[in-house]
Amino acid sequence: MNRLDRSKYLLLFILLVGLYAVYVNYKVYNSYVVQTGVTQNFNTKKFDKENYFKLQNIDITFPNLSVTSFPMSAFLAYFHFVNNQPIKALKLMDSIPSANPYLYAYESMKAEIFNSLGTRDSALYYAKLAHEGLPLNVRHFQQYIQELAYIEDSKTITEVFKKRNEYRDFQFYKFYLAYIMKFKSQEDSEYIDSIAKLAIQRFPNNDEIKAIASFVLYGQENVEKSYALSKEGEKFFNTNDFEYALQAFKKASELNPGDYTFIESTGMTYIKLNQFENAIPYFEKVIDSFKIKDGKSEYGLAISLKETGDLKTACEWLSKSIDRGFQPAYKLFSTTCK
Repeated sequence: MNRLDRSKYLLLFILLVGLYAVYVNYKVYNSYVVQTGVTQNFNTKKFDKENYFKLQNIDITFPNLSVTSFPMSAFLAYFHFVNNQPIKALKLMDSIPSANPYLYAYESMKAEIFNSLGTRDSALYYAKLAHEGLPLNVRHFQQYIQELAYIEDSKTITEVFKKRNEYRDFQFYKFYLAYIMKFKSQEDSEYIDSIAKLAIQRFPNNDEIKAIASFVLYGQENVEKSYALSKEGEKFFNTNDFEYALQAFKKASELNPGDYTFIESTGMTYIKLNQFENAIPYFEKVIDSFKIKDGKSEYGLAISLKETGDLKTACEWLSKSIDRGFQPAYKLFSTTCK
């Protein structure tokens, strides 16, 4: 083969490689365009027909992973499921191995599908696989204890929760407390109560945690009454009927002592009634028992101490309130503390 022939073959090879590269880039680009809409659907839990159609008409085997490392086949299987084709979804997952088995996406999806079909033994099997494979995944945790609750295996629910020393995501506490609540009389109620209290301490500004933990600790009826009384107290407070507001807030805090706002509102109402000594223990309780960082109780305590003659300590609490960004504390500090 002479030099000219070798050059021709080299040019042909380069051309073929270039064409293949163009083809590959086209497929990848086309896939990524579709993935944008599909990922948005997954994040919002709103699945539209247009993205479903597009997903069915691209090659999900190349690239077989999305930009989020979620298998493309799992995306399509889930779209089948939400479009009322669960069997088609299951067959797809059985026919195409997961491109990223470490996510346990197939196992989690199968658990959800079998749950919807009423085949709860299979749902439990796959939910357990998903959770044990990726135990710090909230979805896997929720699916597993949901199936355990269905078969009323409360003991295992608590064992599963206890395996981790500390969960950083509030949802682990939320799901555990929600599912274990109905079994509280059969289980270690002291442990369950301790987890409810711990959840409130760790996530003091989370309304979901506050509600579910309060249901566990004080009973749903008492909690619902406490919020009704609090609303009543706010109405009285805003119309300067402070005696009635005080009664409502105090009763609410007695029924549901896990919500610091009732305790804090009681202290603020005592201030309006010029009963500053009575206000002090309520603010101290909020500060000592709850990790609230808005500075309001520190401000209320400062006012109460100032009015009872302890100006030095009042200014110290005003400084702490300022450090936490509570705006009214700035003005009081500037006119009171030197």
